[in-house]
Amino acid sequence: MEEDFTFTSTTFKTLSSDIRVKILKSLQRHSLTQTDLAAHLRLTIPTIKEHLDLLTEEGLIYREEERKWKYYKLTSKGRTLLEPETKFIKLLLGSFTVFTVATAISLYTEVSKYVTPAIPLAKTTMDEVAFMTPTSTATMLFTPYPFEPVWTAVFLILLMVNLLALFFFVIKLRYSKK
Repeated sequence: MEEDFTFTSTTFKTLSSDIRVKILKSLQRHSLTQTDLAAHLRLTIPTIKEHLDLLTEEGLIYREEERKWKYYKLTSKGRTLLEPETKFIKLLLGSFTVFTVATAISLYTEVSKYVTPAIPLAKTTMDEVAFMTPTSTATMLFTPYPFEPVWTAVFLILLMVNLLALFFFVIKLRYSKK
């Protein structure tokens, strides 16, 4: 789970270097060794080591040793720093799914109230058909409705608000990257 964190003066100082920001972005894709980072950024290993130490002290990355290799990876603090909108996208998509399912169920129950079920004709005499009314047939075939019409309207409004938020967020992301 991603944790909340606050920016301190040392965080800003750590992020003030373009090299350190490039290191964080490189580690965003996958974990890398010190040598891989030096080759990728075209810097010497001692320079990379100095920047990695500062990022580790700030808690943005950590070192994981696997046999003879030492891989650097982003911490949850570093990942949240690089991907702040991930939480918001997950929240939007989750609520969109919930509202879509609730709206579909609500609309189905509303529409099914107005659909007259077919009267069974097998082994039915005309006298039995005359005494069967649509309401008695409907009560035999359908269970009580879980939603009232008000809830259908509420779910539709929430679904539309969610769609608008998702739309504007995607537009914001698209134009902020240009």
